[in-house]
Amino acid sequence: MGCYPDLYNYLLGHMTARQISLLVLSAALIVGCFVWGLWLRNPAPRVQLPKGVSLRTVLAEGNLHVPKGWHTIRKRTLTLAQSLSWRNVRYRLNNMLGRGYNPVPNPPKAVWLPYNLSECSELSGDIYLLAKELLPDGYDDHWPEQLDLGYTYGGTNRVRRARDWIAANEAGIVENGVVAEREKVPRPTGIGEALNEPYRTNLCAVIRDSKGTVKIVPLNCLRAYRDGGLIRLPKEQ
Repeated sequence: MGCYPDLYNYLLGHMTARQISLLVLSAALIVGCFVWGLWLRNPAPRVQLPKGVSLRTVLAEGNLHVPKGWHTIRKRTLTLAQSLSWRNVRYRLNNMLGRGYNPVPNPPKAVWLPYNLSECSELSGDIYLLAKELLPDGYDDHWPEQLDLGYTYGGTNRVRRARDWIAANEAGIVENGVVAEREKVPRPTGIGEALNEPYRTNLCAVIRDSKGTVKIVPLNCLRAYRDGGLIRLPKEQ
């Protein structure tokens, strides 16, 4: 304790008011950068839920089980030539200027989840983590069959920036759910008849609780994923 008054008196005696002000400002900037860095690594969690659904109700009714963990959907890998192509450069320039041309279906239509989310990842740089409860048991990247998961999105005018297109996709997942499809048995014989049929729809939450990741979890699994420490949620209102 005794050394602090001596240091204070020393600073007053050997530094000008301007130097002391600069020292205080520098210390404040360092503290501010430290706090900002902590916030970036651990931002306040945000969750999107379907309209009319409360987080309190979802957690109260959620299943108690051991979470299966994550399946990761990353951006598609572009070659150097593709990254530097005039088409890609023009796209990013138009996006910066608010003249993007990402097509949004109107009326809404169903899309293939892995493809669209990998494109969302490519545009944002975020990694999408999909709860494995949405997938077939034993699924991995070497699964012999196409992963038939989809969702419906759209119904708006053309968006002007990539972030708006990403938001439209995530809103479609939240409002319409993730739909799993299976092959029809027996196989249809009519020309043009659909070979697959939807058999399960999971209403989901889209969660941002750490920088660079977007997590998609079925509503009935939110409680288990929270209790298992795999997600952070806002305080229930």
